[in-house]
Amino acid sequence: MENLLLQDLTSIDLFHKNKKSRAVKRSGLFILCLIFLFSLPPSSNGQASLSYTDHPAIELIRELQESTSYRFLYREALLSDLRLSLDPDGNNDIIDELENALSVHSLTLQKNESRNQIIILKSANKSFANNTFEISGQIVDAETGERLPFSTLTWMKGEQIQGMATGRAGTFHVEITNPDDALILTGSYVGYEEKEVKVNFSQSSPKNLDEITIRLQPQSVAGTEIVITGSKYSPQDSSLIGLIKIDRFSPLGEGNAIRALQTLPAVSHNPAMYEGLHVRGSSPDGFQVELDGITIFNQSHLFGLLDSFNADVIQNSGFYYDVAPARVNAPTGGQLALTTKTGSLNEVNTTMGLSNSSLKATLHGPAKEGKSSWLIAGRSSFMNTMNWFNNQELIQWGLDINRPNSHENQFSNLNSELVTPGSSDAFFYDLHGKYYMEGVNGSRTMASFYFGGDRIVQDATRQIRNYESTDRIEEKSVRTYNRWNNFAATVQHQRSFSGTVYSHTSLGISSYETLFSKDDFIYSRILETLNTREVTVFNYPFANQSTMNQVKLDQSFDIFTQNFIFTTGLTGYYHRGEYLEESFERQGFTSRTASLQLDFYVQSETTLFDHLNLQLGSRFHYYSNGNSLNGSPRAKIRLFPEQPLSFSAGYSRNYQFLHRISFNNVVSSQVWILSDDQQQASYADHYSAGIYLKPGRRFYLQIEGYQKYYNFLRLHEMNARSLTTSFSESPWFFQNEGFGRGVEILFRKQFPVFSLTQTYTFSSMELLNNTLNSGERFHAEWDKTHIASTNIEISLTPRFTLFASWIMTSGTPDRLLETDFTSEKRLSPYYRLDASVHYQIDAGSALIDLKFSAFNLLNRQNEWYREYRLALERGRRVPFFRPVEVEIYDLGFQPSFEAKVRF
Repeated sequence: MENLLLQDLTSIDLFHKNKKSRAVKRSGLFILCLIFLFSLPPSSNGQASLSYTDHPAIELIRELQESTSYRFLYREALLSDLRLSLDPDGNNDIIDELENALSVHSLTLQKNESRNQIIILKSANKSFANNTFEISGQIVDAETGERLPFSTLTWMKGEQIQGMATGRAGTFHVEITNPDDALILTGSYVGYEEKEVKVNFSQSSPKNLDEITIRLQPQSVAGTEIVITGSKYSPQDSSLIGLIKIDRFSPLGEGNAIRALQTLPAVSHNPAMYEGLHVRGSSPDGFQVELDGITIFNQSHLFGLLDSFNADVIQNSGFYYDVAPARVNAPTGGQLALTTKTGSLNEVNTTMGLSNSSLKATLHGPAKEGKSSWLIAGRSSFMNTMNWFNNQELIQWGLDINRPNSHENQFSNLNSELVTPGSSDAFFYDLHGKYYMEGVNGSRTMASFYFGGDRIVQDATRQIRNYESTDRIEEKSVRTYNRWNNFAATVQHQRSFSGTVYSHTSLGISSYETLFSKDDFIYSRILETLNTREVTVFNYPFANQSTMNQVKLDQSFDIFTQNFIFTTGLTGYYHRGEYLEESFERQGFTSRTASLQLDFYVQSETTLFDHLNLQLGSRFHYYSNGNSLNGSPRAKIRLFPEQPLSFSAGYSRNYQFLHRISFNNVVSSQVWILSDDQQQASYADHYSAGIYLKPGRRFYLQIEGYQKYYNFLRLHEMNARSLTTSFSESPWFFQNEGFGRGVEILFRKQFPVFSLTQTYTFSSMELLNNTLNSGERFHAEWDKTHIASTNIEISLTPRFTLFASWIMTSGTPDRLLETDFTSEKRLSPYYRLDASVHYQIDAGSALIDLKFSAFNLLNRQNEWYREYRLALERGRRVPFFRPVEVEIYDLGFQPSFEAKVRF
């Protein structure tokens, strides 16, 4: 027992010794850890001890952003060629060392502790009197480093908000007099999150801050958006973000900028397959598209169902429909100005997509990191191999092969199905490319190209009269063929000569050719006397072929002062075009025209008072055909532009020397002709005024009125059905005047999870030609008295969005009553519901976009136009062809999808 007790005591003693020994070891380890931690050098903002030797500056900045709480604002080209060595010691942290290293390269660092921001600027030696500071810089994409043209910069001056739009290069120049110690600049751009940057004037000596770069982060769900352009800056911009998105609705799934513009009350709603737009009553040729400053002559694939360009490569879009700046050679209607993306300066990115009709891919990345980039994108159709989602029917419908019409419901004893579709072949493509190089001093050099085209053919058989056959009827093989190609290329150089002068130089070329032929084109002639009306309808071949070449050289300068922004420049155009036509009345008509056009322009904008913004400018045109010299004055005034209630008034005259010829019942390749010494240029005088109400960021109301006077509009003689002879030696006539007027209302309300946009237009467009209607006015065939639309966007989650659009318009005038203008008969009203669902999936290294859309969801038979068609009556002994009046319907229900992967 005693031995057992001793053993127990011994065990207890050993236990306590072991426990004490373990405690001593833990204490020693803890003390060693403390000694190690205290021996480390101090860090700033929790940063680790870092040192670099001859390290690339851009990589160094990225690593510092990951290891510290600071976010750096810089332009890649400032740092792309720099290699830095940093070795912080006990007196300087890593940021201090970075500041010292940058100063060797004439770069300045501004640190803002409260915002955790570091701005890297360019050192300069220019100073200003009277406590005036000069601020210059640019707004860029935070991920790719590319500039964001026409983005918005705002700041507060006392209780008033001040602002401006950046230039075409995304640059800004501001002079601030007697500022506080600091100024907060806010940069914004559609599809990007706003960014605030605090500039400290107390740290600035001398008094100019150069190369301030505001980096905006792209939003998680952002499609290409069109910016309504009419004034340099307005605080209402924020309430209009998301109004016009290219990727919302399209019969074939992909983005359609031209269809997206119909959200605006100034733009008339058109059928699914329609080339061009009517802007405030303009004829179709009054709307033009430019890509990187050069004209794209054919604006869409597949008769208007798709844009001619790939929306994935469009960086920004500006639409001019009111008083355009003098630097813009705006036509009589409106202009859509597109810019190709520059590509990422930091990393290689890829986007691949699939839709109803095509495959596409975009690849872009740095050629030299931070300094230059490249982009290549291609899209090709597969309609020849995949007959799904009504692909074959769409081809037949576009080429007018038995378009859906009302005849089958009206004439049971007649056969109007005289055409039996056969095989078809449809192919379209577009290719984009761009190379971009940015200089340390802010200069930019860009070279871009575009190549696109369509090849569409449809074979069919048509029943025709043949007195030698048994039943006097035979089937004849007919073919419809449509082809166009457009190549365009530009080279641009932009640079700053000083803090206040920015230069833009560009050289571009666009080459375009078309061929259209239809073996069974429908001709109709109407001959009226006092008591009778004789209608003749027959089939006969029609074909036309055209070319149009444009060379453009432009040099402009933006000059910034404290109160004014001046733009002045010179543009030279050389055009050469050819048109050939074979028709029933035109056997071998040919026209060849070349012209030289020189435009000088000057534009100024000023806000001399807080409540008045004034824009004045003019273009002066010299045109070689006829040696004419014309002026296009532009003026717009805006009262209380930064207040909740503002007013505007404007006047402009726009000349147009390029004219597009279109046909009523054919959606063919777009044909362009030139003004000549016999048929002078078209022009329009445009008066407009508006009231704008914006009590908050989520409410917007706009009421605008306009009156436009058009002169020398072009119309093809095919559209004048009352005529049996031609107007002149050419197949188009130009002595047409136009009178447009209207009131437009746009209401937009944004709620936390959805937005509502409501538009209404009351308008009229009348034409006048002394050879028609006894010289009295008559409504244009595209005139619509009432147009209303409701657009709803619902964001169920940040990545799941629903869109719906309801459209209601008056019917267009009945073309068959062209000789009886007083009757004012119109087609039935037009109603259409479109819907779209957009879902985005974040798959780690990839981002997946899925979109499903439905055009004309209710499958309503909307009347597009009325015309005469031939029908076969077999009740007689000899089968008889006679004309019947039918309504041609717009496209019915059309589902679509698009899937894209970005990585």
